[in-house]
Amino acid sequence: MCPGRHNEPLYFLHIPKTAGSAFMHALAQHYPAAAICPARLWRDLIPLLPRAHQYDVFAGHFYNCLGRYVERPLRTITFLREPIARTYSHYMHVVHEPGHYFHRRALQQGSLRAMLTDPETATLLWNVQTRTLALNLNPPGVAAGLDATALDALELERQLDIAMPAPGTEHTLLTRAKAALDACVSVGLTEAASVSLQLIGRQLGWKDVRTMPRMNVRAAESRLPGEDATAAAQMLAPFNTLDRELYIYARQRFQRDLAQFRMDTPPGL
Repeated sequence: MCPGRHNEPLYFLHIPKTAGSAFMHALAQHYPAAAICPARLWRDLIPLLPRAHQYDVFAGHFYNCLGRYVERPLRTITFLREPIARTYSHYMHVVHEPGHYFHRRALQQGSLRAMLTDPETATLLWNVQTRTLALNLNPPGVAAGLDATALDALELERQLDIAMPAPGTEHTLLTRAKAALDACVSVGLTEAASVSLQLIGRQLGWKDVRTMPRMNVRAAESRLPGEDATAAAQMLAPFNTLDRELYIYARQRFQRDLAQFRMDTPPGL
């Protein structure tokens, strides 16, 4: 908990495929609709920035640069997920979601292996959690170079999602991501979603914290179509080396926070 910061807006930094939809449902149970910014993507948030002061809660794929553009200190919450499982889920989302900017390309590629050997689509799955927390992005600056058609086609989101650090800066990126976690008021784990919600509720002083629902989960996420799951995990491992270290760091933070509130660590963590 961060004493003295209760008047600062809450920011749920949503990393893709980490129980975000379910946590947003929980937020809606604790804050009036008018207090929650309706934007979930930078494309939709940028027009709202002039009146960002009206909102007490922000929740979406805004990376770790939101405070700079709403010009207010934020109390940040995020969830991390075991990296290989998260990346499986992310890939499956691209394959099954027609509105995703890489959907057609993923269908044409026909396999995870093909996606990982395409230099552009491979970046979508490279250490996403670390990049989301650590990259220094300028979404309004990128958006300024795009017309309305490109924005409608999610070109802004595509450029942000595949942004990569400079070669040779991986260690610095991981250090920044860990520092970002340290600055969060709370860090949950997808594998312990309900316990995470209970912990977050205590850290924020919520009342009547309920079990977090399972939302936006595909039955096929645990196994990739036409590919051996073990082989797929081996293919993904080199793309998640930083996320693996970051997840271990987050898990240790999670365990410490549970101990502080005298809550039991779930089995397997």
